[in-house]
Amino acid sequence: MALCNGWPEEPSIKEIFDEIIQHQIHIDDYVGYNLKFLFRSIDNLIDFLKNIFLDASNIKRYHKYFFIPMIERLKKDNEFSLVIKSLLLSSNSINEKISYYNLLSHVNMVDDDVRLWKSKITDFKNDYGYDIVSNKTVRLKDVFYDYYF
Repeated sequence: MALCNGWPEEPSIKEIFDEIIQHQIHIDDYVGYNLKFLFRSIDNLIDFLKNIFLDASNIKRYHKYFFIPMIERLKKDNEFSLVIKSLLLSSNSINEKISYYNLLSHVNMVDDDVRLWKSKITDFKNDYGYDIVSNKTVRLKDVFYDYYF
């Protein structure tokens, strides 16, 4: 954890990660999620997020382990944030709309494209869904206008 947080560019961390993957070594959830968000591909991370949105009730207890590393990766990895933005703009899932918007908002990545997308949403009926930022069920309208904070 110290290397992940203090020296994420240290080459030995990648070696440790590769060894853990190769030998399927069981590790602590905090360390595992920190390593995941340091080294996994964007496709792997998107698959992880999509699985969360399929069944959010099973992942809620792990939120404390993955949230901070996920936010750190979003802040540092422009490509990852652009993929999240693209997914937001094309999604039909209420869980994804709420979570992707709030993730982008949380890391100050709401740009003109996202604001335009947001302005086109006027129907807030049945807009309850899982929010990965707060780890609870919220309304899209509340996320848009920061009502639940």
